[in-house]
Amino acid sequence: MAKKKGKKRNAAKKRSDNVDPSKVPDSSIHAVEQPSSSIDVPEDDQLSSAACALHISERDTAGKKKRNVAHREVPSPCVPVVERPSSSINVSEDDELSSEACALQFTERKAAVKKKRNVKQPKVPGPCDATVEQSSGSINIPESDETCALPISEEVTKETDPLETVSSESESEAPLDLDLPRKPTEPGKLGRLIKLISNCFPLEFRGINVYHYDVEIISIGSNYTTEDNNGASLNGGKEKKYRCLNTKLNREVFRTMQRDHVDFRNTVFDGKKNLYSVLSLGIKNLEEYEISLDSEVPGDVNDPRGPRKDLFMVKINPVEKETGDNIISLEPLHALFKGKVASVPREAFMVLETVLRHTPCLRYVPVGRCFYYPPNENYTLGGGKEIWFGYHQSVLLGQKQAMVNLDISSTAFYENISVIDYVAQFLNKSVQGLHYISSLTESDIDNLSIDLSNVRVQVTHLHYPREYVIKEVSPKSANDITFTTTKNSKTRETNIKNYFYQEYGIRLQFPHLPCLLVKANKEVCLPFEVCTIVEKQHCNRELNGRQLAEMIKVTAIPPRERYRETLKIYEHSDYRNDQFLRAFDLRVQPDPLKVVGRIINAPQVQYSNEIVRPYNGSWNMKNIKFFSGTKINTWTLLSFADPTDCPKGLLHKFAESLCYYANSQGTELDRCSHIEIANAELQNVYIQFREMKDQFNAELIFVVLPLEADRSRHKSSQSRQKREVNSSILYSEIKKVAETNIGLITQCIKGKNVIEKYNNASFISNLCLKLNAKMGGINNTLMPGEISEFIKDSILIVGADVNHSRDENSIAAVVGSMDENYYRYAVSVSFQKNEKKKKKTCEVIRDMKNMIHKILLEFQKVRKSLPQKIIVYRDGVSEGQFQDVQNREIKWITEACLSIKRDYKPKITFIVVQKGHHRKFLPENQTQGAGPMRNCPPGTAVDSVVTHPLNYDFYLYSHLGLKGTSKCCYYTVLHDDNGYGFDALEKLSYYLCHIYIRCTKSISVPSPIQYAHLAAYRARRHLASHLKDLGEKGLLKGKDWKSKMDSVSIEEFNKAITVKDDMKDTMYFT
Repeated sequence: MAKKKGKKRNAAKKRSDNVDPSKVPDSSIHAVEQPSSSIDVPEDDQLSSAACALHISERDTAGKKKRNVAHREVPSPCVPVVERPSSSINVSEDDELSSEACALQFTERKAAVKKKRNVKQPKVPGPCDATVEQSSGSINIPESDETCALPISEEVTKETDPLETVSSESESEAPLDLDLPRKPTEPGKLGRLIKLISNCFPLEFRGINVYHYDVEIISIGSNYTTEDNNGASLNGGKEKKYRCLNTKLNREVFRTMQRDHVDFRNTVFDGKKNLYSVLSLGIKNLEEYEISLDSEVPGDVNDPRGPRKDLFMVKINPVEKETGDNIISLEPLHALFKGKVASVPREAFMVLETVLRHTPCLRYVPVGRCFYYPPNENYTLGGGKEIWFGYHQSVLLGQKQAMVNLDISSTAFYENISVIDYVAQFLNKSVQGLHYISSLTESDIDNLSIDLSNVRVQVTHLHYPREYVIKEVSPKSANDITFTTTKNSKTRETNIKNYFYQEYGIRLQFPHLPCLLVKANKEVCLPFEVCTIVEKQHCNRELNGRQLAEMIKVTAIPPRERYRETLKIYEHSDYRNDQFLRAFDLRVQPDPLKVVGRIINAPQVQYSNEIVRPYNGSWNMKNIKFFSGTKINTWTLLSFADPTDCPKGLLHKFAESLCYYANSQGTELDRCSHIEIANAELQNVYIQFREMKDQFNAELIFVVLPLEADRSRHKSSQSRQKREVNSSILYSEIKKVAETNIGLITQCIKGKNVIEKYNNASFISNLCLKLNAKMGGINNTLMPGEISEFIKDSILIVGADVNHSRDENSIAAVVGSMDENYYRYAVSVSFQKNEKKKKKTCEVIRDMKNMIHKILLEFQKVRKSLPQKIIVYRDGVSEGQFQDVQNREIKWITEACLSIKRDYKPKITFIVVQKGHHRKFLPENQTQGAGPMRNCPPGTAVDSVVTHPLNYDFYLYSHLGLKGTSKCCYYTVLHDDNGYGFDALEKLSYYLCHIYIRCTKSISVPSPIQYAHLAAYRARRHLASHLKDLGEKGLLKGKDWKSKMDSVSIEEFNKAITVKDDMKDTMYFT
């Protein structure tokens, strides 16, 4: 162990950089996930968008005040530098922490507290001075669609990028003091009772006082940069450059401080700014501590200064409260549960959260509110990714007590493999197979850039470990990237391949492949084969279909098994012996809370010749006709599949089957007017559609998409490869041309489905559901008496969602019901650029006023009057965003109403629906469970015990999970002029889940939310095709394409996602 010294400084009178308590950020924890409680496999094949480069935020790297010590960047052996403008990228905010825990077996870095000396290191000559500081980018992943065909409840965790996870850790999911409607005094009574077991464990605590301190940790160089061999100062009067740290390193520095300073032994730290202690630390003003850790960059073994040490300054300052001291009392939380206070004591809540989180953050790899460890077995997902297992833990406020929510969790991590292996897996080839390709396609490079952006790699060609963060994949190969290098005053031009041989004696095996462009002050190019992906990196990318299917296969478990695993988590956490819980006198009880729920009866669903009552969330349409079938006179079939895979004779058989089943279900579908097979080239889309519209007066075009490469009978053919490359872009082009250029309804079908299911009754019947609704028919409706209280008044039901993308823009969609049965919806979409670029996406719908205005005008046009009431279902909002949404969106809705008529003030109810949570319920009596997994039956509502002590909220199961554990939706009412009780909103929400046009099953969210999701996604397809067009015109090409995109007006983007007038009265997006 390194020699231990310590020195603290009282800097209150000497420093002007004391922390302002009013500016200390809150410390709540936020985890953003992508649950897949039900995975939708839409039959119109909504494919992924074309790749857009990811851009990373820079964070402020300066300390509060610079010290008079210069910071010298550590020189390293040169890697090839391509002369391009340099970009300074700051330190990553990964919330991933090494630990001494046996599960992770991290190697603890030796450390000591060393007395500070104002010294400077002279410039050390080296071949290059480029310094790399790591950063992580913001990745936004749209939630998976709701399925009808495969209602699976096991969530597949998706988090935000590490930077955002950490930065939002202290602000996102803490209870906020909002002016929300209070919980109805009358509990819900509708339905039959069912006893449930939750995964929430009672948390007991005393009303003690806790001392709150602000922490700032900054890097101040190393022992090699602050003193000469004799210990003399080398600062030369120059100021030192301070560097902010990531959360992982913050925790490591603070853990060293806890080990070496007895006063800090029982304190807890949130990894960012907040330190809590049950005892006063005796710090009255700002105090500073210097901490040293063994450096990963080795020093000279003969250097008298000894091993290289990284030095850090830890500044601690008491956070002054309104009372004049730095004390937080936990007693107001007890008062909250007794009903004596009307607001949540947020700081007290955050003390509980930080104490519970402190130990697992030291033991495991934290991702948001989940903690993961490497798997004991190989659970590979392919494509260089693997499954890690862990658990979720968070503190919640119940009606009468605090609770700890525990749940098993799984997510994808990058495999610790060489980049060349990763590339081979990503391309579905062997490493040897990479020798036989001449180069990567532009599409492959784009997709690899997206998948590897912000991933950390370690180089293997240096004699010491050095990490870089990937920016993108180069468009050129190691053979083709040339640059000028100077050695011994001689300048010469070389390429990457020759450079690595001349400098490192390495003969590249794959010089024909591209390189990694990494983040550094100068552009550094690294061949794939000299890089290894650093271990313990969470993959925050969207998994492809096969990876997602494998994830579900491995992780989906029945609810009772999940419950047993949850109890194991409790035992493994060993709360009773946790040093920090004992210090703060917190106790997590071993028995999870039990609650009485209610099972609401399913509604009666009406068809033209039958009324059916769903059983366990589903019903059969055999011998049943649509409530209102549509008539289609002329339609055509266009195939982009290879004719050897999908010949014309097979297309004729499919068309005949489609006519038969459509007519049997009540859609009058005449014989196909024309069948055409075309090359899968983008320019053919408009030509073919225009011809079919003009020559055949087609009302509808069925489009057969190319087969995937591994399903084609002609995998090696050049035309087959070309079709595969263009498949995702082809889908976007089809939808853009049909809906924004010409005005045509299209229905896309996968080529493999035509081949395998051309006469499959179930498949074609499901296709007819979409067909009838898109063309203006009504598949089914609720019996009028089922929701009479919502029919007697003129009510507009709104669904709203925001779709985020990797290129830092968002698309909002708002849908509004046009009929009294809440079946048909009008839609308005809007493009919006994010306010905090490179950090966070904006969840607030900025154009809400204009969008609601359009919906109201359409409602007035169809219904001949304006609605008396508006009920909004809002998706995609976390608790940390409630304030923003409540303050702005509800106000804009009111303004939209007033913009139509000055005295028009309908009553508004605004409900947020969340799927990204970990609360689970299990029927206490297994015989009361539904389906093969014995999940909670559809219609199960919970509005007591585990709900918020103040806010109007409830949980609702609306669908049946056939595989894994069902996941309920969490509803929070942000505004309620209508004064609806639990029974009214629970019943309406549940019933709206039964009139989703794509299936004869109830889905997990109200249908208007799912329609808003689909509409936003469809607009994303329109935009992707538009961006491709701009790129082909040279408007968005080159390394500055992002700045060029920023210069494109929002109006132009909105024009690109606006459909033709012919489409506006249809549900084209379904």
